[in-house]
Amino acid sequence: MQSASKTVSKTYQRIWIISLLLLIASGVTFRLLARTIQSLFANPITLPRALSEFPYQIVNWSGTDTTLPTTTREYMETNFADDYLSRRYEQIGGRQFVD
Repeated sequence: MQSASKTVSKTYQRIWIISLLLLIASGVTFRLLARTIQSLFANPITLPRALSEFPYQIVNWSGTDTTLPTTTREYMETNFADDYLSRRYEQIGGRQFVD
């Protein structure tokens, strides 16, 4: 009976060691990936042109600028957007539109 309990005990010990190693490996992998992703977003992409230069006329669609609510505009400027476009495009002679 004692040898069976030693076998079970060793099995549990191995499971704990493997679990601990997997946990450590997961933490290290997470840290490395987080650092890599953070470095990718550290340098913002600069656009070759301002978004305001996006054309108002695209094939049979006509665009008009729309105003953003002040809170939305302030949030975007503060958090992540250095340029944005708020425009509605309507199909000429049709009922379809896209914001």
